[in-house]
This record gives sequence, C-alpha cells and structure tokens, in this order.
Amino acid sequence: MNVRQSDLICRYGGEEFAIILPNTRAENAQKVCERFRAMVAGHLFEYHSMKFQMTVSMGIASYSRSIDQSPWELIKCADEALYQAKEAGRNRVVVY
Repeated sequence: MNVRQSDLICRYGGEEFAIILPNTRAENAQKVCERFRAMVAGHLFEYHSMKFQMTVSMGIASYSRSIDQSPWELIKCADEALYQAKEAGRNRVVVY
C-alpha cells in the first residue's frame, strides 16, 4: 500500500488497524482502501511452508467540519461501517 508522509497507519485492536488519511475525501479514501483490499485478496501468503490467502474488510468514516464530531464518534462511525462490511459477506469496503 502506498501511503503519503502525512498518512498515519496504526494497530487499533487485535485484528483491527486504523488509517488516517488527512485532507482526503471519502470517495478517494474508498479508492485507496479498495486497491488495498484487492491487493490483499490477490496475494498468496506463505508461513512455515503453508500457503494461504486472506481478505480484509474495511469501514470508512469521514470528518466533516459541519458536524461537531469527537475523534471517538468518528471511530464509532468507521467501526459501524466495518461491521456492515463483515455482515455483508466480508472482503469489502463500506463508507459510513
């Protein structure tokens, strides 16, 4: 995944990661996430001579200056979109 110097990627939970893409519209964030999702789904991983494939599900939330949102509320929206992606069959990107 190509990231800009201004982007922040961090582990958020056991199997969850957060990616903060400053100054990025939701549509562009969706394109970035979709490219990453396809890259992971198409990659053959190997661990101790075992080969396997993985998929990722992602939820996107976008900050808006017109809505008074705390960082925690924004994370909650992204988390809700993530669960929608999982409930819809996994291996997909959902925008809140």
